[in-house]
Parts: sequence; C-alpha cells; structure tokens
Amino acid sequence: MKQPVFWILASVTALQILNWVASVARFQVNVPIWDQWDFFNPLFNGEGSLALFNYQHGPHRQGLAFIFSSWIMNASHWDSRIESLWMIAILAATAVFALGLKRKLSGRLELADTLIPLLILTLAQWGSVISVPNASHSVFPLLLIVLSAHIWISTKSAIRLPASGALATFSIFTGFGIFNGVVLTALLSGTLLHAALRRQKIELSWAFLGLAITVIGWTLFLRGYRFNPASDGYHFPHTPLFDYTRFLALMLVHPAGGDHTATIFEQLAGGVLLAACAVVFFVAATRGFRNDTQSRRNEAIVLLLGSGLAFAAFTAVGRIHLGITAGMASRYVTLLIPLWLGLYFWGASQTRPALKYATVLLVGLVAILPFTHMLQRPVATWPGTAGLTHSSLAALTASTDEKIAWVSAFLRTGDFQQTDSSVGRLIHPDGESIALGHKLAWLKTRNLSFFAISTRPDSWQPWWPENRTAWLLTHESEGHERWMADNSTLWIQSEHDGFINFQVVQSSPHLPSDSQIEISHRNITAREHTGFLRDIISLPISRGEQWLALRSTHGSAPASPPADNRFISFRLTDAWITRQPAGVEWITTSSAPPALTWVPLYRWRIASGFHGWERPALFGWSDAHLKLEIDSKDPIFLNVRIDKRYNPVARGPILLRQQDRVLEIPANITATPLAFSIAIHGSPSPQPLEIENPAGAASPLQTEGKADTRPLAIRFSQLSISTTPLFPMLPTAP
Repeated sequence: MKQPVFWILASVTALQILNWVASVARFQVNVPIWDQWDFFNPLFNGEGSLALFNYQHGPHRQGLAFIFSSWIMNASHWDSRIESLWMIAILAATAVFALGLKRKLSGRLELADTLIPLLILTLAQWGSVISVPNASHSVFPLLLIVLSAHIWISTKSAIRLPASGALATFSIFTGFGIFNGVVLTALLSGTLLHAALRRQKIELSWAFLGLAITVIGWTLFLRGYRFNPASDGYHFPHTPLFDYTRFLALMLVHPAGGDHTATIFEQLAGGVLLAACAVVFFVAATRGFRNDTQSRRNEAIVLLLGSGLAFAAFTAVGRIHLGITAGMASRYVTLLIPLWLGLYFWGASQTRPALKYATVLLVGLVAILPFTHMLQRPVATWPGTAGLTHSSLAALTASTDEKIAWVSAFLRTGDFQQTDSSVGRLIHPDGESIALGHKLAWLKTRNLSFFAISTRPDSWQPWWPENRTAWLLTHESEGHERWMADNSTLWIQSEHDGFINFQVVQSSPHLPSDSQIEISHRNITAREHTGFLRDIISLPISRGEQWLALRSTHGSAPASPPADNRFISFRLTDAWITRQPAGVEWITTSSAPPALTWVPLYRWRIASGFHGWERPALFGWSDAHLKLEIDSKDPIFLNVRIDKRYNPVARGPILLRQQDRVLEIPANITATPLAFSIAIHGSPSPQPLEIENPAGAASPLQTEGKADTRPLAIRFSQLSISTTPLFPMLPTAP
C-alpha cells in the first residue's frame, strides 16, 4: 500500500469517527429509552453474566455484547452517552478489520477503499447507536460478521474451522448475528461434506469440531427459546407476495438516501441493488468449496452477502404487515452493511474492468449519496450530521428534543404518568406494565443515568449545547407542520436571549369563525382570532429552559371522519430560535393594569372575499371584492403578488380602495403576473383596504361547466405585511 493511500484511508476513518462523536455530543440524552427499559431487566434485577448472555429480547438473545455493555453501563453510572461511544468504538474496530479483510482478499488497499469506512461508519444507522442504543441488536453482530470473514479465509484449518464454530455460537446468541450463525453453519457443513468426499482426514476432523461447537451453540440457544416477532399484527404469509420484493427493494435503497415515499424510482433503484446482491451471492456460492485460497475468498463473500440477505428477508417477513416502507428504518441499516461489503469485495476482485467499475460505482452511490444532503445545510451544522439525509436529521433532532423535554418535565413532577400526560411523549409505550415507576426509583436511589450527582442541573443533556425546541401534545408531524388538538405545549431550550418563532398556518374548517387561539408564556396570556394569524409569530424569550402553551378557545373538531378521526384545531409549523424576530414581534402591554398581555406590533386579516390558500402551490382565489383589515400604529407595507385573473373577467383595471382613496393600477403594469407594495400609514384603529376587480367574478360552473361553484376573479400567490416593502412601490395618488 502506498503511503498517500494509507493516510487518506486513515483520515477518512478518523473523520467519520469524529463525526460520530460529534453526533453523540449533539443528540444523545442521558436517559434509557423505549426498549431499553425492557432488555435492561437483568441489570435491574442484578443478574449475572450468564443471564445477560442468555436474555431474550423480541426474536433474538442479547449475547456477548450485552455482557460488555453491562460493564460499560456500570462503569459510567448508566450514562447513555458513554454507551453510544462504546458502540462507536465497535464500529471503528469493525472498519479497521474490514480494511484488513480487503487487503487479505485483494493483496492491497487502494483509494476506492475509502468506501469501506464511509459504509461502516455511516450516520444512517443513528437509530441503533443514538435513538435506542443496543450493541447486541446489530452493531456487535456486524463486528462478528467481519471477524468471521477474516477467520474463514485463513489457510490454517486448525484455526479457521474451530474458531468459526466459536464465532457462530457467539453470533447465534448475539442479536441478529444469528444470521451469521446460520451462514457459518452452512459453510462448516459444506466444508465437512467436501472433506469427507475427498477423504481429507485432517480437514474433516477440524470441520467436525467446528460444526460440533456450532451444534452445541444451537442446542443451548434453542433451550427455552420462544419465537416472538415483537410486532402486533404479524402474520405469515402476507399477500400479495410481490410486496415482499418491494419491501426488500425499499429497505436496500434506504441507506443511499431513500425516503419513505416509496416512489417508483426508489423501488427500481432498490430492485437493482437487490438483484446485484442476489446474483453476486449465487456466483460466489457456485465457486466455493474447492479447498483453495480463491474458493475461501468466495466463501467469505458468501458469508457477508448471505448474512445481509438473510437479515433483510427476515425483516421483510416480520415487518411487511406494517407496510412496504417499514424496512426503511435507521436501525436496520447496520446489518445491511455486509451486503455492500460483499458486493464491493467481489467487484474489486474482478479482472474485467466493466464488472469492477460497475460494482464499485453501485456501492459508491450507496456510500456517498447521503453526504450530498449536507451541501444544502449551513457548514456550521455539518459536525455530527454529515451523512444524514434531511429527513433523518429531522427525525433525530425531534427524538433528542422529545427526550430532553420528557426528562425535564419528570424532574419537576417526579411522576412518569403525569409527565407522559403533560408532555404527550413517552419513554416507554406501556410504562405501567413494566413497572417504570419502580425502575425510575431504582435509578434515582443509586444516582444513575439522569439522576447522577453533578454540579450542573442540566448535566444529563447532550454535551454539545445548542438551541432546541419541541412541540408536545400534538399529532404526528407532517413534514415541518403538525396539528394540535385542544392544547399544545412548546418546550424551548435557548442558549441566548432572543425570539421563538412559529406560525399558525391553518385552523380547522369545522371550528367556528370566531374561534381564537390562546398563547401563554412567562405567565402572560394573549388571545387572537384565527383570521389575524397570518404571519410568523416572534415572541421574546430568555436564555434557558421555558415552556409556551397554546389553547384553542373553542376546543377541537374531527378532521375528516371516518377517514381521519383525529380531533384538530390549529396547524403549527416547526418552531425555531433566533436572536432577532423572524416575523411579527409580539410585545407585552398592560391593557387592564396590573394584567399584562401579549400583542403583536401589527396585525391584519382577510375580512372577506377570499377562498383560502390552496396547497402545495400555495395560491388563493378571491372574488370581485377582497377586503382586508390592517391594524398597526406604525407605518407598514402591504405586499401583493397577483398570478393572474380568471379569464372570463380578466379585463379593465384592478382597483385598490384605501379609506377615502381609490388607486387604479396603471395600464402599463396590468400584465400578469405582477407584484407591488403599498404604504399603510399608522393608525390607532384598524384600517380597511379593498382590492377590487371591477369586471366582477365568475364561477367555473357557469363558464366552463365544471363542479367549482366559487366566484373567481383574482389569483394571488402572496398577501403579506412587512415593515419594509418587498416589491416595487405602487404609485399612489396624492
């Protein structure tokens, strides 16, 4: 290996490790979460290493990794952040061993081998390392798979075959390494049969010993084992059967940046990856069991591909009932890595350039495409997020913020059920049945996890301080928006004084027209009619943790029964923290001393004549008279962008009526689309303003025979208020 190649490989590996460390520092909270409260039972009960090794969680046992993890947990006072770092150390070791394996297989390392640390140390597996850490599930099994491939290509049968039997046994017991155990059992059986047919007594004896160790391992594993799919609604077989193929295709394309949209392109791309893995597996399998170096190399590739394909197939069988996109989850990425390694090692060994470059390109796309998302984000956000797609980063951020909000609320209440109710997020789906209260008390008594003694009250939070927000008591997020029911709470953690910004983008159409939303912050409350909530709300906040409460004064209403039985009131955007207001600043005023209330610096609403904004294009039609009401004591500007007028009434000027003035848009700018701003003078009382189409309005039902009965005149793509004009100023009459 040339010296520059070594330093490039070392640098890429080191940068990936540092990226992981930064990710843990930014996103990991010191609190057990979800399944951890279940598989930590032997630790809560003070059981020994044998119980830890044999403990079954869902369809797998915890095995060797659980023993090591227990040592880490006890040494760190159950610090989840240290547990994640331990898993990063496993991944780093796996990357080093994988580079060594590549060198053994091809005789050298080359520049393209940077794909190996990019694949193994990808942040796409954040679900296994940060969200719900469990080294036994897939991270430690990945190390066992790579070690098994290392051992298998050894030329010494006395080492290779018994050691493979031992690794098979450890794999069988350790999470989904069980599929590595399955493939190793098959390889040992094939080796035994091959040696028997060729009467190779030494090879036969060592193969027999290795297989015997494996059989003992399987026997011990099956003692007391009960199959548990760990998913309500599981059934087999699922119909239509082709859904299994679609599930696998989407599962394989996910690490390359595939989202949960299940587009035809994603399914086709995943299908190509699946076909490539299957073909290479078959080719390598047919060239094995010849008792030579090249044969064992092919068998090592079979081991990698076989373990990955078996895991993917098992996941498809166990999760297809949740939908064809259920395999597109971060926690499944780790045990797909053997697929990419097997495919890459096979391609790198090919003498035909076309095969070699095509395979390397395919694996390279899987490794590199997720990094392209960071190019659309500020450089300051790259540490700890490089390699995360936008959707993965949003999910990881939400997971972190919700953990922090839950722990913060629990430390105030001391009751997990009260915390669950007030926060609307859970750290376990059924805390009462698993005695969560008792387990929390057990941790508190021993000063473990987020109860650890520290001079800093927030020492349990991520090491990397940054601004954080989380909407609580809302329905599931839909992109960057979500519906609230009767009430919602915004948890805020700010590193500086500034503003919290969010927008109420929509109210339920089934709420009364006079419905209001109540905003409470710092024991100061304000109420606002939904019609006036047109702009981003910017409320001043101070440094530290705080809570903002929202309440619908008229409750909530069913969304769209029977298809959607959620009760909804207002639709909210993500919230974000800035040093300066991002929208309309709200200030405190004393309307009835000594009571304080929040009021916006300016407010406005569409009083009548508007049919609402239509998504996703975000435009809206008015009838012949669009009436606005603008309330501001200071001078501001109305900004208008008109896309077009409805063709049957697209004639003559457009008029703006402002108090006692009538402004006619000059003929030279009546071409559409057009955009203009108009000055609104400050006034102690609300000012009316009307945009009129003198040619009137017409409905598509009357003019085109369509079902739309609305009278249409002008189509707007923007109506907004600002303190400075956004468009050219409209000439005004004196």
